[in-house]
Amino acid sequence: MLLLKRSILLHKMKTNSAAILLVVLVIFLSGCTIPTPPPSDSGTEPAPQTAPLAPIAPPAKPVAAPAPQEEYSGVNENAAIYESLAEAGLENALVDFQKEKILVSLELPEGYGEKSTAYFVLGLTSALARPEQQITVELITAEGNASYSVLASKAQAYANGTLTEQQFESAVKKTG
Repeated sequence: MLLLKRSILLHKMKTNSAAILLVVLVIFLSGCTIPTPPPSDSGTEPAPQTAPLAPIAPPAKPVAAPAPQEEYSGVNENAAIYESLAEAGLENALVDFQKEKILVSLELPEGYGEKSTAYFVLGLTSALARPEQQITVELITAEGNASYSVLASKAQAYANGTLTEQQFESAVKKTG
């Protein structure tokens, strides 16, 4: 009988503890805080309360974007091209996104076609290129190196369907 009473008492204590924990959790999640006066330096006076900050009004006129810088890094484009190539299984590519040209060099994986891989990289790179940039893809194979080069505007026109495959192939210069 004594064991049964202890069990009931223990169960009630667990239920009360759970209820208290639940109330504290609800207060915490709702963002409410229990007000407590901050301690003062002297220990006898409460610290002065500060007024909440007023919301900041938006500017009356739109703020102009900063002027483009003369220095061009291409860091984000390098990373984007590299990551896209890696997702396609073309790992260990070297990407150099410059102001006037884009250079991509990579080893051709076994089982990949040279021309189709070069055209894929040209198309992928042209998506981030400015029309006036020259795109060069260098493929390193066991037989030697091959280089495919085209103006970005030609690759973009082919991707948009305004250039035929024949016109695009004549615009691409292959060396090696």
